[in-house]
Amino acid sequence: MQRHDLLRSETEVDLARQIRSIAGQVRELAAQLDAMRDLGARMGQARELYALLFSAGVHQVEASPRAGGYGLGFGPRLVLFEELARADAGSAMALLSTANGAARAEAAANAMIRQRILGPCLSDTTGRFLLSVPGTEPDRGSDAMNFVYDRSLSTRARAVSGGYEVTGEKWMLNNCGTAAAYLVAVQLEGQQGFAGRAYAFIEAGSDGVSTAPVEKRGLRTAFQGRLQLNRVRVPKPLLLKGPRLSKAALREQTSVAVASHVLELGALSCGVAQAALDVTRAHVETRVQGGKRLIEHQAVALRLAEVAQALGAARALTREGAQLADAQALGLAAAARARAAAVEASRLACARGLDLVGSPGVLESHPLSKLSRDADTLSVPVASSDLLRLLGALNEHEPFTD
Repeated sequence: MQRHDLLRSETEVDLARQIRSIAGQVRELAAQLDAMRDLGARMGQARELYALLFSAGVHQVEASPRAGGYGLGFGPRLVLFEELARADAGSAMALLSTANGAARAEAAANAMIRQRILGPCLSDTTGRFLLSVPGTEPDRGSDAMNFVYDRSLSTRARAVSGGYEVTGEKWMLNNCGTAAAYLVAVQLEGQQGFAGRAYAFIEAGSDGVSTAPVEKRGLRTAFQGRLQLNRVRVPKPLLLKGPRLSKAALREQTSVAVASHVLELGALSCGVAQAALDVTRAHVETRVQGGKRLIEHQAVALRLAEVAQALGAARALTREGAQLADAQALGLAAAARARAAAVEASRLACARGLDLVGSPGVLESHPLSKLSRDADTLSVPVASSDLLRLLGALNEHEPFTD
């Protein structure tokens, strides 16, 4: 399957073309940011990059046309975010979180969320209304995303007059310190496990909200870190309770949400792999050694073919997952396979690139240096590949029951 086979409408093709048209600018701005060692200064300068992507409408791809978005299907979104990650995986991660958050805000379907979260986000062209979606907790790790075992969260919401009071911490949230609002999973006071879980939109300027972004090895154009909530007042309409479902149904619902995000991350890793292959191919097609171009040496051609094969397999698994998602049949096992293959392909592409480019590739200023760090950093969000495979296997062999 070709990369753009899932782009069916003229709107989807136009969006892909628009992303490719600004890819050079994105890559240049991202390289400048990546070279900055002052985290605070980098966060401030990143607005130019985000504004470029907001102007292209990347944050609008998931919300429906009725809300002011494009309403793209799962498959086309994967293609577009892979294309963006090919230019810069960090900003792709930041915009993916925002697009996901906007879709969740639309699904909530209440006036306050439309007025204070959804409308300002979708109409923004400055890159300032980034959103953050649920993540893990510092003392629980992947248990905060766990759907196999019925765990309670540490972040609590207590009912008060006019709404709720939220206290707790979240760890490695996307767009930490740059988001205008955070969607966080909370445990309703007095209720345990999935039955007591809800989601709250926390506005960044609320009293009791503090953030502590951290420096990462890669994805330096996406800011992640700790969100601390100290008795934050949340108006009642900004806290979302799910329908009263059975425990099995709640676990299944959470499984699908996690699987979808895992697959999206796999698409970003495919973009990094393609970018590394692009850089390596450009080098071997012009570098002369032994009287001929490197690409004309059989061993070099085999290395490129090895990477292309791994990337093709990862992309096929990702596209298969997209088709399952559009058919509402995606499970975590399929998503985990695709994500693991994409992570391995990105790491292989960077490793083979360094083999063929040689010493220039280890310089901080060389594209392969950034791509290698991005490939490694993309391997851990949500959970490691091994843990995802384990959860997928448990899901397959222990079907959800009450």
